[in-house]
Amino acid sequence: MRNFAVLLGCSALLAPAFAQTVASPVTNRPKVATVSPAAKPVLLYTGKPITAEEKDKLLTSTFQAYLAGAPEARSHHLNRNQAPPPTLVTVDKMFWDGIVDTLSRSPRLVDIGAGQLLFDEGPSSSLTFNVFAKKDSAYVIGIGLLTVETGRHIVICVGNDLFTCQNPETFQTAAGTDVIHFVYAFIADKTGEVPVAIYSPDTRWQFLSAELTPTPF
Repeated sequence: MRNFAVLLGCSALLAPAFAQTVASPVTNRPKVATVSPAAKPVLLYTGKPITAEEKDKLLTSTFQAYLAGAPEARSHHLNRNQAPPPTLVTVDKMFWDGIVDTLSRSPRLVDIGAGQLLFDEGPSSSLTFNVFAKKDSAYVIGIGLLTVETGRHIVICVGNDLFTCQNPETFQTAAGTDVIHFVYAFIADKTGEVPVAIYSPDTRWQFLSAELTPTPF
């Protein structure tokens, strides 16, 4: 909490300069259609760091829930041995061509050199991961945040607009713990861009990192 207090002291001075949308570098890639997940995404938050076993169980349960509503896909299975290595998103590496880019809306502080990306409370200050999904793939995103106050709330959803996003999920962070780890999983049955947005309605927060793992089926 002390480190965050120092960061916020700096951000109070710098905030006006960064009250804007911060996007990833622009490339010449063709426009990608926005698509919705094939089934309702699944959130996992335990109040502790998520283990590899818990991530794998979440992947399995998300895929099984998809199959239950898609009889035509029941012959498919997860090809874990064909899954590429995870992609790590950090403050100094927010764009991976053909995999994921990000959009920061009204961040409180952006200091790439210091690895700091801070947000205010409320839906207007948010971070969106634009995942370039491939058809017939399952995606797991592990996200790490640092919050100013504990016992507060985080919202995650699919959509470009936080006020109209699909299936928003809200969880309360554990009291006494300011470093937050959670995992979000979804299924893509079409190729396209899946935007995943996060914000907090009641506390300032800092983005630490995210790990994106796709698994074909």
